[in-house]
Amino acid sequence: MYLIPEEIGDLHQLKFVILGNNSFEGSIPSKLLNISSLTYLHLEQNYLSGIIPSKTGYSLPKLRQLSLYGNNFVGNIPNIIFNTSDLIQVDLNDNAFTGTVPNFFGNLRFFKYFLIGYNYLSIDDSHQFFNSLTSCRYLKYLDLSGIHIRSHLLSIFPNSIGNISSEFFRLDSCRIEGYIPIEIGNMSNMLFFSINDNNIKGPIPGTIKKLKNLQMLDLGNNGLQGSFIEEFCEMKSLGELYLNNNKLSGVLPTCLGNMSSIISLYIAHNSLNSEIPSSLWSVIDILESNYTIRPIKKSDFKNIPTTINSLQTLQMLSLADNKLYGSIPTSLGEMVSLVSLDLSQNMLTGVIPKSLESLLYLQNINFSYNRLQGEIPDGGPFKNFMAESFTHNGALCGNPRLHIPQCVEQVKKGQWESCYSNASFP
Repeated sequence: MYLIPEEIGDLHQLKFVILGNNSFEGSIPSKLLNISSLTYLHLEQNYLSGIIPSKTGYSLPKLRQLSLYGNNFVGNIPNIIFNTSDLIQVDLNDNAFTGTVPNFFGNLRFFKYFLIGYNYLSIDDSHQFFNSLTSCRYLKYLDLSGIHIRSHLLSIFPNSIGNISSEFFRLDSCRIEGYIPIEIGNMSNMLFFSINDNNIKGPIPGTIKKLKNLQMLDLGNNGLQGSFIEEFCEMKSLGELYLNNNKLSGVLPTCLGNMSSIISLYIAHNSLNSEIPSSLWSVIDILESNYTIRPIKKSDFKNIPTTINSLQTLQMLSLADNKLYGSIPTSLGEMVSLVSLDLSQNMLTGVIPKSLESLLYLQNINFSYNRLQGEIPDGGPFKNFMAESFTHNGALCGNPRLHIPQCVEQVKKGQWESCYSNASFP
């Protein structure tokens, strides 16, 4: 560990201080924050701590970039940071700053990056804060995750939210309440939008389809209501969509199969009441999926389609808690890119196909809480799986390391029977 020497503040013509990703500890020398020529100050990913001086007389009039993320700074964000009209970047993520977020954006003509997430900060008047950000015409990257954002009105977001030019907008775990305004459709530059883990309610506005360039949308872990809107199908650039853990209802639109750019789709733990559209299995570029569909009546129960093997690039598949019945198709063994497979909490019967032994990249598997029987494969990736992946089934047998009975007899017609046919996992 090293200290930043006090003498660095005597270099009165210094413009660049790039000391990130080192092993510096202690505080920032106060004289460093009074070098009027300083333009770039990068101290990220160190072990620095303490309060950043903000006494009268300190000034950084030419500061353009300030990067302090990944340290242990405490206290308020000093106002001297914003006393320059040339400021482009402020990154204070992952520290322990406290107090309210300063609102000095009116004169920041070139401001592009503002990252202050995962501190102990708060924004007391969200409407005033977001309104002030609209003056930052070049704003690209905004991360306020983990900050407590409050408002005196019904919704955190003002109507002016649509005037924010940001391409990256992240407000995860901010205890946000209210609804998503229809003006979100005016954020035409948006590429990444995430408000995961808040208390957002109401429907998803159809105007969201106007975000033609949006690549990632995360609305998961909120209280969103209404239907799975068909407007998503018109978002041709959308690659990742997270709607899991909400209160969405109704049916999934068949147009999902037309979302050729989608690689991650998470809709688990809602109140959707239909089968997974067969058209979805034709989206050949999907990499991750997580579904939980709740059928209306027993006749709606479906099995896993054999054509699922068309998803050759799929890496993660979760069909847990879908009341699926029937057997596990052997064609799953042709999904050569699979890394994670979760079929737990269904009503699947029959054997676990040995074809799954050929899935060389498979690292995680969960077949628990089904009605499977017969021998658990022991080749390929199955050599690494533990008993927890197969608990609470009907009559599985196999390797003793799984704490299950050994298989003693295989009878005709592909059905398994043994003296342990009534055995089950604890």
